[in-house]
Amino acid sequence: MSAAAAVPTGTNTTTPQAIPPVHITRFLRAPRERVFAAWTDPEQMKRWMGPINSTCSEAETDLRIGGRYRFVVRGTLPPSNGEAPQERVFNVTGEYLEVRPPELVRYTWRSDLLPGWESVVSLRLHEETGGTRLELLHEKLATIDSASGYTAGWNSVLDKFAAYIER
Repeated sequence: MSAAAAVPTGTNTTTPQAIPPVHITRFLRAPRERVFAAWTDPEQMKRWMGPINSTCSEAETDLRIGGRYRFVVRGTLPPSNGEAPQERVFNVTGEYLEVRPPELVRYTWRSDLLPGWESVVSLRLHEETGGTRLELLHEKLATIDSASGYTAGWNSVLDKFAAYIER
């Protein structure tokens, strides 16, 4: 005797909308080793980490699988929900999941701008003629609004990073 599975009527069978990851690529006129070092060295991070109109006042890294990192950013963030721009201080912490110099660093991302949420950032560096192709992927985001915010934020960070690394 076979049993057929019945689909209940009147049940919402749609799944929640998937949150798209942030995926950004940039070409940088700098060697891959220099790009990797600037992304992972705390003293260099202080010179570029954070969106435009912000500064990184503290940075710590323990660059190994299972190692932790932390940085503190202070600045005027773009307004959201019609609010006026305001100065904010926020902390970002996480743990390194993969470290393969000079091609890959992958880590968890916890920001006190989204308390209780952990996402994952992967940075891949591809050697190309005349420089490095940087590929950033930020996954497991909390909401579509956070994906939009991180897209703008990472583009701003990468503008500062490019200016720093290409000087």
